[in-house]
Amino acid sequence: MNNLREKPWLITNKAFYYPGETMWVGGKMLYQNQIKQDTLSRALHWEIIDEGLNSVQKGIFAIQEGKIFGGLVLSDTLSRGNYLLRAHTRWSMNFGEMDYFELPFPILDPTEKLEAKVHEKEEVFGEIQVVHQYSLSDSVNYRVLSLALDFLDELDNPIDGEVVISAAEGSIKMEVEPKFRLEKALDWLDNPLKESFDSDLTHPIEYGVSVMGKFFPNKKRDPLAVPITLVQGDLEDYGQVSSDSSGLFWASGFQFRDSAQLAIAALDKKLKPYGSVELISWTQPGFRGSFPKASYQVITIPESADPLMDLSGDFILLEEFVKEGEKETLEDRNYGYGEPNQEIGPKDLETKTWAEILGLLRFNINTLKFRNYTFGEVTGSPLLIIDGNSMPFLDPLEFRERLLSFEPSQLKSVKAYNDNISNVVFGMAGYSGVLMIETKNGSRIGPDSDKKFNSEGFQIFPVAGFTSFPAFFNTPPKDQYLKPKATLYWNPMIKVENGQFQTLIYVPYGTDQIQLRVEGTSSEGQPIYRLIPLKLDR
Repeated sequence: MNNLREKPWLITNKAFYYPGETMWVGGKMLYQNQIKQDTLSRALHWEIIDEGLNSVQKGIFAIQEGKIFGGLVLSDTLSRGNYLLRAHTRWSMNFGEMDYFELPFPILDPTEKLEAKVHEKEEVFGEIQVVHQYSLSDSVNYRVLSLALDFLDELDNPIDGEVVISAAEGSIKMEVEPKFRLEKALDWLDNPLKESFDSDLTHPIEYGVSVMGKFFPNKKRDPLAVPITLVQGDLEDYGQVSSDSSGLFWASGFQFRDSAQLAIAALDKKLKPYGSVELISWTQPGFRGSFPKASYQVITIPESADPLMDLSGDFILLEEFVKEGEKETLEDRNYGYGEPNQEIGPKDLETKTWAEILGLLRFNINTLKFRNYTFGEVTGSPLLIIDGNSMPFLDPLEFRERLLSFEPSQLKSVKAYNDNISNVVFGMAGYSGVLMIETKNGSRIGPDSDKKFNSEGFQIFPVAGFTSFPAFFNTPPKDQYLKPKATLYWNPMIKVENGQFQTLIYVPYGTDQIQLRVEGTSSEGQPIYRLIPLKLDR
């Protein structure tokens, strides 16, 4: 059971905040068994708790390939005081609070800030070396710092890894206490469950935004175990799950931010809704124990100085640049779905049978499964997309009939999406995988119909999605003056390849020192931490 555990580790762009500021968050999931990454949670629940143990803000961040990145705009009504950022997956509730993440932080008045120790030298942890070089140039509206980092092991060999890099104005405290660093969090890997531990694993794994509900038939004698159809918005996503013998159902895998309308109903053989459903609300587990506080020193900002704040919307997005030239068709871009895992082209389609083609794709036409993908799970048919048109609600017989009705030689391509992130791209509809077929005569530039979902008879429910957050603009517009601010650079998703990483940091005029924080792990799991002071010539 210990192999099934997971725990988040998070890092924020700085150590303290003012009401109304944006807190940018990055991090990663820790796994007792790294092989389980693709089969465990893809939704992280977070909340802000005040000293009175009240939850003042909450939401959900997506987990993508074990990594977390997001942000939240702190309420401008929050009072000065100590707060706690707590995060966990729904699955980790099966194992207790030792698998939760907690990070205390203060919210201050705009006349205050945390005292930051001035670092003359690098603060170092771990055996991985981070060698930096930088140069500075001036432009009309800001200065540009060109940064190059080399990541080397103890033998000076370049390494690969994943790190979070942030840069702040030199007087900004970047972390509350060292005990919340990743190298300390990794100690969790050496703390297995006690032999006496037992759990019924009642809290499910979430593969995205989830809903739980109950079905009520029209007549008491009618069965409670029935297929339940769920449709997001105007067919942006859809899926079908089964209720159990008590009418309870669970659906997970929707991928949307903010909120969306879900239409939910049980459908009879004529695809007409019947009975009724109710959604069951879920709340975060309550906080137990004493409120953790961090040790810090608050100082007053001189009256002549303004507080350095991180507010979303400091920059205005420039209009997107549209490249002129030959118009690219939707199928050339796989309708925006990205590159498939496998593709069968004209050469094989001209000479092979469907049995041979599906064999190449490792797709079993009888079980409707890709090799061992979703092995042991009761799932529906894969999503079938033909010339860009999604085929919703196909039962197994109809799926086989539609697929096998095509003569392979008349097809341009057959593409398969069958990995563990298919439902991140396609939502619930792609949970069982996706087959995308392009016919030789079906090419099109855009949608040829405005097909709308008929929600008659469905019940409509508003459902909260992943937390929407403002992007951190590492590259400011060239025609705007860069105002002084606390955080100058933030990138929680950096992959280090062959020991090298380069970037540009845009610095407001008047800033004479910045702090660069680098934190993460090598590809071998070794912790990396550097706090690098950079003095800038005026």
